[in-house]
Amino acid sequence: MFVFIDPYLSILTDEVTEGKVNEPSFRRSIVWLTGSGVAGTVLAQVLLIPAALWIVEIAGWALVKRGLLAECSNWRAHLSHNGRVNPKLVADQLGHGLGVNLDVYTISDLTQRLESVNLLEQSLGSTAVN
Repeated sequence: MFVFIDPYLSILTDEVTEGKVNEPSFRRSIVWLTGSGVAGTVLAQVLLIPAALWIVEIAGWALVKRGLLAECSNWRAHLSHNGRVNPKLVADQLGHGLGVNLDVYTISDLTQRLESVNLLEQSLGSTAVN
């Protein structure tokens, strides 16, 4: 803003000292420059909250309503679970309890299910499933 106002103000001041512009016109210009600066600042403050809420709404639509955010959490938890990362650590990173993390976000693949069946079969004394 000063890039535009300061040169104009300097030229106007020079013209007043040279007598090209009268003093009441100069004062009127100063009042308008100051008033427009204050009005612009107030307008920016008034628009700040609605603009922020609009950005939140757009981001919410793009991520949550389109399912992208939930899918990212699901895949992160699933890949961490398959990579044998500590489930408590994953739950803490996602901001959920351990139960929600294991019940909602993780998907057991076929290998993990076969391992659990084998462990169950071994504990019961039966033969393991391949």
